[in-house]
This record gives sequence, C-alpha cells and structure tokens, in this order.
Amino acid sequence: MEFLERMNEALNYIESNLDGEISYERIARLSYCSMHQFGRIFSYVVGSSLSEYIRRRRLTLAALDLQTGNEKIIDISLKYGYDSPNSFSRAFAETHGVTPTEARSKGVTLKSYPRLAFHITIKGDIEMNYRIEEKGEIKLVGILRQLPNDKVGGNESECGDVWDEFFDSKNSPNQKIRDDLKLYRPPFWQIAVYMPKQNGTCELFIGAESDGHAVDADGLESMTISAKTWAVFKTTGHIKQLGELWLRIKTEWLPESGYVYDNSIYAEIFPMDKMWNDPNYDPEIWIPVTKK
Repeated sequence: MEFLERMNEALNYIESNLDGEISYERIARLSYCSMHQFGRIFSYVVGSSLSEYIRRRRLTLAALDLQTGNEKIIDISLKYGYDSPNSFSRAFAETHGVTPTEARSKGVTLKSYPRLAFHITIKGDIEMNYRIEEKGEIKLVGILRQLPNDKVGGNESECGDVWDEFFDSKNSPNQKIRDDLKLYRPPFWQIAVYMPKQNGTCELFIGAESDGHAVDADGLESMTISAKTWAVFKTTGHIKQLGELWLRIKTEWLPESGYVYDNSIYAEIFPMDKMWNDPNYDPEIWIPVTKK
C-alpha cells in the first residue's frame, strides 16, 4: 500500500506544520500526486475539503492553547495563520460557538476535530473498467490558466475561478466552443487538462478538440498534446465520483497494471450529450502510461 503510506506522510507533514506555513508543493511531493488529485481523493475519503480540514485542526489546537496556556490571543491567532485577532475571533466563534476569550473559562463546551490517517481496505471485488488508447497528437482549443498552490489543492472548489470564467463570463469560452465553433463531440467532448509543475502549481487547460481549422475567436488559445499511450477510466453518476475513481486508480489499478504513470499530465473528460446530474453521466479520466 505504498500510495496510502504516501498519503499518510502528507497528512503527517500537515499535522506537524499546523502552527506554521504549509507548503502545497511539499504535500504534492510527499503524496506523489498533483494537488488536484490529492484534493479530489481527500474530499472523497474525508467528506470535506483539505483547506477545511486544516482550518478545523488549527482551531482545535487553538482551543487547547486557550484552555491550557497563557499565550495572548493575538499570539495564538498569528500562530495558526490568522492576520488579525478579529479574523481569528470570527473563525473561532463560527467553529466553537464561543469567542476566544470565553474559551478560557472552565466548563465551556468546545469542539475537537481529531487528526486523520488513511486506513482504506481495498476489497478488490468491484470491477474496474478501463481501456488502453494509442493516440497521436491531440489538438485542443480553449483557455489556459496557471493555478497557484492554494487554488489547486486548497478547497473543494479548487480551480473554481477558472471554471467560472469558462462558463459564466461574458461571451464565455464555453459558448464560443459550443455555439460558434460547435466542437463538443466524442471522444474528448469538454476536456480539462492538468499539467502539474514541480513547484506544486498546475496549469489547467479547459476546452475541446479542434477540428483542424484556424481558431478565430477572441480569448481562445490552442494547445497540442503529443502522441501518448493513455489508460482511460470511466465512472457513472455524480461528478464527485471522480474522487473515488482517482483513489481506485492509485490504489488498485496502477500497482497491478504493469504500467507506470508519471503524474506529468492528465485529463478529465466531461460528456456534453448528458446533463451532469443525469444518473448515467459518465465522465472519464485519461492518464498517459508506459509499460514497466
């Protein structure tokens, strides 16, 4: 279970740095995931985002400090990453239902969120559908954005600003690709390509496969993915099940597959012939692989 050991190493690192700066680059390196993958898997297993977990753990430790120590509230707020006592007090009251000052009193009820560790039992009795695809160059049209660390793995809606821009902005890229260029079609439909960098950041390209014609649409860019061998995995149901699929790829398929995946690039495919809340909605994950 090397992958689970890596995930627990990442959690141990987070735990040991709750009273300091947490490096998302270090989390990615320890878990051998991109922060997007780590965030997907974490949210699926835990039921909350990584940033929410960190916030709760810090406020748990802050409550202990207030009850058992003599540190000033301003020092405790800075210790756990808050810029001011006011922002700390607001967050503390939202979590514990009392102010930091009130938390010093005996008999006050406070909340404790315990540290996590991954202990996952893989049964192996549920089939996993995959296929191997040989693809030449894939030419795409869409938008390319750089994601900072805290947007890649910081919360459940990581990358949300880019998706909002893609869908909701005036004359949105989605509208241009769907209505003007009419590019949504299988196999790549609407595609999100993630390109993790060594410093923990990530580039995200959202768009569709080009039809070979020059793109004449404001705000759209072109991208070419070189020829690769891809392992393709499909899930059915809510889009959040991609978290479960990533977990199974890492813990079940890759260790036994005879293939190696280097985390350099991957894609998530969102079909446009079904609504996302359709029970038969079937997004895919594509990862490039080489034989061991």
